[in-house]
Amino acid sequence: MKWTIAVIIGLLLLALLVYSLQTSEGGAPEPTPEPASETGVVAAPGTVGSPAPESGAAPDAAEVAAKSPEAEPGIDCGEGPEGQVPEALLGTGDATLRVWLLSDHTGEPVEAAVRLWRLGVLEGQGWKGGDQIQREFKVTRQGGVVMNLPVGRYRLQCDEQRKGADDSAEFTIESGDNTRHITVSLPRKFPVRFRVFDLGGQEIREGTLETARLGYLSREVREAPEWADPRQPLKGRGFYGMDKHEDGGVSVWDPRPNNLAGFDGFDLGLKEEEWRLKRKYGLHRLRLPGMAELRASVPIDLTRAVTLAGLAVPLTTVLSGVRLPEAEERTLADARVTALAFSEVVESGDPFETAKKTRIHVRVELPGYQLLRYEWEFGESPEPRTLIPEE
Repeated sequence: MKWTIAVIIGLLLLALLVYSLQTSEGGAPEPTPEPASETGVVAAPGTVGSPAPESGAAPDAAEVAAKSPEAEPGIDCGEGPEGQVPEALLGTGDATLRVWLLSDHTGEPVEAAVRLWRLGVLEGQGWKGGDQIQREFKVTRQGGVVMNLPVGRYRLQCDEQRKGADDSAEFTIESGDNTRHITVSLPRKFPVRFRVFDLGGQEIREGTLETARLGYLSREVREAPEWADPRQPLKGRGFYGMDKHEDGGVSVWDPRPNNLAGFDGFDLGLKEEEWRLKRKYGLHRLRLPGMAELRASVPIDLTRAVTLAGLAVPLTTVLSGVRLPEAEERTLADARVTALAFSEVVESGDPFETAKKTRIHVRVELPGYQLLRYEWEFGESPEPRTLIPEE
């Protein structure tokens, strides 16, 4: 009986062993890969087949970082000139550049601020290939020297040139010393004269001549020349330029050293052509007792010697048609009168004929009355204008 029970137990153990071996040989089924997320980011290696977290449980931090688009942050360099790169990307070498700038007008050495661009830099260190600003420096009349440059293709940017001028062609820098003489087109200066006539055509030879402080109208910074292909990071945003505008208002008038006119009018000095980056604005005024203030505005697009012409008009002539109501005891002498005349450019012919084109902008201000504004032109009949009381 005992032997029979032992045999039965042994058979049961043998059957259990066989079942166990069959299960291990078949193996568990392969895990099904997780589908891509809606953003197109596939789960990182090592997370395939991982069980989903229980409802309400926080996901693993490493898994979130691997699936997030911000896992590899880009570069944001902020405001700065296009073509600027981090200093570590500039590279160094054994080349030296000695450069002189020569005037296209005289051939003599001149001075100006320049940017030296390195062209065709290969992609690397997280930045795309392209052109980069290698150095910024001032070239004096004695020249400029830049050391420790990598060999390669370069081009010089000079924004102190006059408007419309092109930069010089690209050049190659070899190992060792390199010398370049580069022609630039800096703004030229031209004489400006101012001829003033009375209503009868007689030229006025003396008056109080003044110049407005502030010599610009606006300034616009062009960060990268058109020929450059500034480098950018592979991800994110590199340095980006910002256009800057500065409006020059008149804050003070400075007296001119000479208030006497020569045979060709008052001397307004030498005026400079417009720069690439700076639009010059020259403004003068001539004040004569009892006359409308006459202003001479130098053309911004100056490219030659210029003569301006204007009329000196008595205030009594400008105000001849202005009336006050009959019951008013005050006179125009109590009013604040602003009369501004603006000169014209003499293109050809008799300068007095040009001066007769002068238009005078008049403002009459008297407390208790509405502001009166109008324009006066040479040869027009006085138009009746009555001041209107304020309501």
